[in-house]
Amino acid sequence: MILLFPLFAARAQEPAPAQQQPRHVGAFWAGYMSNWGIRPPWSIWFDTHYNTRAFFVLRGGLTYRFDSGPSIT
Repeated sequence: MILLFPLFAARAQEPAPAQQQPRHVGAFWAGYMSNWGIRPPWSIWFDTHYNTRAFFVLRGGLTYRFDSGPSIT
């Protein structure tokens, strides 16, 4: 890390002032995943995630299930 990011490494090695308190920031993460069958071998796949401090993702796809077990979305 020192070779790739020397500025950040130097800051990390500096001692923190005595009056400074650690700062903790929480986040909420929720996710929902689902798979709805249309008719064999097809189904609709749905995936969503929400993180209050980082991102929101909404994905979907059409899935084909092979007889041997694997599937492709």
